[in-house]
Amino acid sequence: MDQIRINFNAIEEEKFAFKTFQNSVRTSVDLNDAVQELDKCILNRKEILEVYNGPSLSIILSTPANPPKYDRSRLVTHPVMRLVIQMKWEIFAKRMYLTQLVMNCLLVLAMTLSASMNIDYSDPEEPTPMPTPTLNATAYESQRIVWLYVAWLSSILLVALKWYTPKRSVCWSFLTLVVLVISYFLLHHFMDLIVSKFDPSLFQKVNNCLVAFVAFCFLVNELNEFFAAADLQGPKEIDIFSKYPLLQWLFYYVIFLPFIFVVAIVFCAFIQDPEDPHHFDYFDSAFNLFQIPTYCGILVYVLSEFVHIFPPHTQLYFGLFLTFMLWVLSLQYLEVHSTAGYLLPLMRAITGDMARFMAFYAPFQIAYTCAYFLLFQNQHPIPDNYDTFGQTFVTTFLVMLGNIELDPFEQLPVKNGSYVLGYVILLTHATLVIVMLLNVIVAMMTKTMDGGLEKARVQAIVSFAECVARCEKIRGLQPITIEELTENTPLLSSTQENPKYNEKNGGGKAKKEENESKYNFDILADFDKDWELELEDKSTDDRIIELASSNEAILKLLKEMKKSR
Repeated sequence: MDQIRINFNAIEEEKFAFKTFQNSVRTSVDLNDAVQELDKCILNRKEILEVYNGPSLSIILSTPANPPKYDRSRLVTHPVMRLVIQMKWEIFAKRMYLTQLVMNCLLVLAMTLSASMNIDYSDPEEPTPMPTPTLNATAYESQRIVWLYVAWLSSILLVALKWYTPKRSVCWSFLTLVVLVISYFLLHHFMDLIVSKFDPSLFQKVNNCLVAFVAFCFLVNELNEFFAAADLQGPKEIDIFSKYPLLQWLFYYVIFLPFIFVVAIVFCAFIQDPEDPHHFDYFDSAFNLFQIPTYCGILVYVLSEFVHIFPPHTQLYFGLFLTFMLWVLSLQYLEVHSTAGYLLPLMRAITGDMARFMAFYAPFQIAYTCAYFLLFQNQHPIPDNYDTFGQTFVTTFLVMLGNIELDPFEQLPVKNGSYVLGYVILLTHATLVIVMLLNVIVAMMTKTMDGGLEKARVQAIVSFAECVARCEKIRGLQPITIEELTENTPLLSSTQENPKYNEKNGGGKAKKEENESKYNFDILADFDKDWELELEDKSTDDRIIELASSNEAILKLLKEMKKSR
């Protein structure tokens, strides 16, 4: 995102009315009032700070769009909101994002190693209270070396990020790189000595403790984000354990918050209407449906590693599932990428298309599975792929992917008509699924992806804004002053001269000051044009749907006006 600078000598204009902005975003059929309020902040540092210090970004991203034409998230493309998002990114979100990224890499590595350790248990029929883990020697050497390098360097990065600020980012990057290089060579030099001190059993326990610690940190962050919009501080202040602060903390985070979360995830994620303005916007992100359950599952997994709650095979499968979930959840860190950011909402939309297609395809899948299963049950011997209903189901599903085996059909008897019936079922199945239904899903995905480059750009900005908003929910609203803005974000408030600008304007100081506002906010020149392009970049079907939705909204508004008379 281009660096946009604030003109600190701007003349005072109309003040930003937060209530008007909020009502426009949440209740209006269009966004004109919200846009007008944001326009008041242009070239006005005090009003920009009003937007920064308030929950404007959270309101935009958490308000559902109804009708679809007036998607509230498009407001993040307004120059003022883009500037506010960039300010929040520089002041706190960037450091929080990098910290969570490093911790996520550490968690994924440690969880992968924990699940991949080959543990040889003794005979389960014999009562052995503490099975001894034995790791494959070659695999253990590789796991240990990779773990030491990544864990050590990640720990250095986490400590160094405590001192990161935008003002000294260049110096911080240089010093951190120097420390990392020196640490790498020192670790490489003493690697043999360190490895010789690591017992396999000790290594496994330390790795599991690391997994539990990092997962617990992520769990606390997610709970803070989940309850950011809810007023749940009352139970935290109940004097049940007034003399024991630790017990009070455990009661709040270990008993109260998990209970409320379970109730909320059942009610909000599966029962409550997502268009309800009072719904939990935490579940607007598809990743958030799985994050807290995954981190809780990791804690249970680590506990089972020490006390053996599950049988060995169950523990292995549980670890593989959690490792898979962590790798999938790592995709959310692409939200800040300039080009990959828009792929996340696009993939979510395509996943929705796949779910709708599978719901439509399921009756055909079950019908043909039953047909194949009943057809081959009278044959002797029964083909291996059709021996059970489960095998028949898998074989039928693979036909959709083009995997067709003709040998079982060639062995059908011709006299009683089974041969002809078998091929009739197979040919109708292949024609219906491969020719018709697969083309339907391709058309659905093509329609989903047919949004144009402008829509992709808006989605990338929205993904970036959601990342910043998530960091703000975890951190909480912490207003800043003009002095803090000048100190913490020099790139956003710099007034250094630009060579191209001076050359264009003859180098005159007076002329430079006169036109500096246009230079600092040159993005405003194309704002109205871009906004119209976003509204016009629609297919014919989308226009019909939006027109019908707009008419319904107008009729509803007229009915409310008649009732109020």
